[in-house]
Parts: sequence; structure tokens; C-alpha cells
Amino acid sequence: MRYADTLEKMSETKFEGHKRSLIVRCLEKLRNLDQESTRHWNQITNEYYDFELAQRDAAQIKLLTKPEVIEFFNQRLNHASNQRARLSIHLQAQGKAEGVDKRQEEAQKKADEEPSPGDTVKTAEDITDVRLYKAGLAASSGARPVKDINEYEDMDATLEGVSG
Repeated sequence: MRYADTLEKMSETKFEGHKRSLIVRCLEKLRNLDQESTRHWNQITNEYYDFELAQRDAAQIKLLTKPEVIEFFNQRLNHASNQRARLSIHLQAQGKAEGVDKRQEEAQKKADEEPSPGDTVKTAEDITDVRLYKAGLAASSGARPVKDINEYEDMDATLEGVSG
């Protein structure tokens, strides 16, 4: 059974149950200091300073409706969609192994059974020189903080027992 069928046949109460589970997972209390520090340091190192990301994600999940999820799935993930993106990485070994030809034929046969991605999907681009490929990519803007780091400073905080 395809996932699109599963999603469309899912009852509204089951869908709401999945949403609640995701919200609970987003908002669950971190179990130890390591989890908490990892979450905060990830925000600091990527320079977004988005310490309230989990709360905002939970709020957005709460707003989702089943028809919206189905529409998103059909546009972005469904095999028949012409807006679907696919990344395929093929590594070419320098040495030949025995039995590879047979496995390649089986893999090709399986790939041929997959539905066609559509005529409007771009054809594969063969990348032979990774450095040259990366050099040709357009640069994107750097990370921009969600909040200014100064908003997190507490200038009135004092340490008990410290004189200054």
C-alpha cells in the first residue's frame, strides 16, 4: 500500500492523535543537561539563536490540517508529482568486484518498475569533479539570528557572595 493511500484513508481522529504525539515530542522536557546543552549549542554554533524553535514548531503543527498534509505530500513527495525533487548519488568503485553486473541488472530492472517522475523533471546531472561543481553554485546568504543575542543578556544578574 502506498503512503498516499494510507494518508487519505486515515481518520481525522487518528490524524489528530499523530499531531498531538508530535507536539508532545517537540515540547517534552529534556532529560538531562547534555540534551539541553546540545540543543542550545546547536543554535549558537549555527548562529540562528533560535532557542524557542521547539515551541514555534509545536504551534505550527497544531495549525496543520489533514487536507494540507495530503496536498503537501502530493506536491512534494509523491512519485508522480512533477515538483518532486530527487537526489541520487552514484559512487563508482575503482576496482571491479565479481557479481556486480548481475546486481546492476537487478537494480536497473527494479528502477524501471518505478513510476516515471514526469516530463517536467530535470534530468540527472553527472558530477565528476565535486570541487568544480561546488565552485559553480550560487552563494546563499549567511545565517541570520532569529533574535538579537543581546536580548538574552541579563545585566541585572548578580552572583550571591561575590563583591564587586
